[in-house]
Amino acid sequence: NGLPFASGDEVNEEGEYTLVVTKENGKSDTVQFVIDKTPPVVNLDTVDANNQSKDPVTVTYSDKYLESATINGVPFESGMIVKEPGSYVVVVTDQAGNVTTREFEIVPGELEDLDVTFHWASDGQPIDLNAQVPNYDGVYYFNEDIYVD
Repeated sequence: NGLPFASGDEVNEEGEYTLVVTKENGKSDTVQFVIDKTPPVVNLDTVDANNQSKDPVTVTYSDKYLESATINGVPFESGMIVKEPGSYVVVVTDQAGNVTTREFEIVPGELEDLDVTFHWASDGQPIDLNAQVPNYDGVYYFNEDIYVD
């Protein structure tokens, strides 16, 4: 970058560099290179601390020297909105090989968001889904008759 440089000197600061090597015969060669130690930045706008969201997720990324960006192995553009429930892995890589990986899950809305009440058929009492009913992977399992209103 216009400054003297001796063979064997280290270059360790991030940045763009131009190295001009002049030979004894006066001819010169120029090499351009970049030192980039910073991984790409990935933002998931509605994802919580547990890497989950009930809402669509806007996935954005930034890196000056971007190489690739994928969601579940499929290339995508920054600003993509993911709407479907499921698990996702975002991998963004820059040209220096720095990688940022973010995982998140879009979970369907909870039953509490619905305007319905579950009742035990035997006595008509309302059911507290969170306290009284086993839930496995978002499915509630009842061992008695119920009705819904």
